[in-house]
Amino acid sequence: MFFLSFTTPAKQTRRRSRQSKAPAPTRLQAFYTWFLAAVWTGLMAFGVISMTEPAWLQELARLGIDSECRNYKNFGDAALRDGKPNLAAAQYLRALEIKPEAVNVRVNLAATYLRMKRLDEGVRLLNEALASDPHIQLKSAIYYNLGEAYEAKGDAAQALRHFQRALDFHIRRDKGCWKIGRLYLAAGRLDQAREAFEQVLEAQLDPALTYREMLLRGVGEYETRPEHLAVLENALAQDIGPEILAPYDTTLIRLLQENNPEIAETHNQLGAICGRLKQYDKAVEHFEASLRIRPNNETAARGIAQARKLAVQ
Repeated sequence: MFFLSFTTPAKQTRRRSRQSKAPAPTRLQAFYTWFLAAVWTGLMAFGVISMTEPAWLQELARLGIDSECRNYKNFGDAALRDGKPNLAAAQYLRALEIKPEAVNVRVNLAATYLRMKRLDEGVRLLNEALASDPHIQLKSAIYYNLGEAYEAKGDAAQALRHFQRALDFHIRRDKGCWKIGRLYLAAGRLDQAREAFEQVLEAQLDPALTYREMLLRGVGEYETRPEHLAVLENALAQDIGPEILAPYDTTLIRLLQENNPEIAETHNQLGAICGRLKQYDKAVEHFEASLRIRPNNETAARGIAQARKLAVQ
């Protein structure tokens, strides 16, 4: 009896064990199993590859950093255009956290600080950017902004030196010479002021100005593309004159120039300077040119009357 009572439950247990055997996995379960195994294997392989830091992986990481930095810079640029310098500064600082060597962001942050009257911080950032030996477009912007910083500080000599230096790196000659002319005028150096404003007028009437501006914008856009950047910088290094546009119809450009209020203001400045130099005929000539662009220009009308009155005295 003992033998039977012992062996019978054992047989029943084996029978139940065979009956309760786990069913075979379904196709879907098998797919998920292989998929997870493949993902795990891929992650392990990527980890091993990452340790070797191949060139393609470094390039992929660089592109991601560049893109994120550029996005924050664009946000900062938009905020600055909207008159929100505090927000712009925060965006530029975030961009520099991602890519500390982004010189263009550093320059924009410096310009933002200048607008916020944080002059010393702006000058520091500009000098740091200049020390990195940036491309010519940034050099021109750096020197121009340094000129504005020293002008705001009341240091006319340093401001003048930096504005003149900016001209060596293809800053828009009309803007750079305008600043120089105003500084000479404030110092009572009338002959030099007249010469500077004549250069402003020459630049404003140059149909190739737009072409140079296009090249300068291209330098900023292709900052991370050395092969394209070299072509643009070589073009900018040349003396780009009106002959560049000789094969093209410049009628529209001339028409825009004839109605450009900035040119009218330049004629006003030259008229006033010539009047102070007792060159009354020249003064009238410039004021009349201003009136042709802006017929309701009261400053020019008064200047003509004053110059003619003084001419007969």
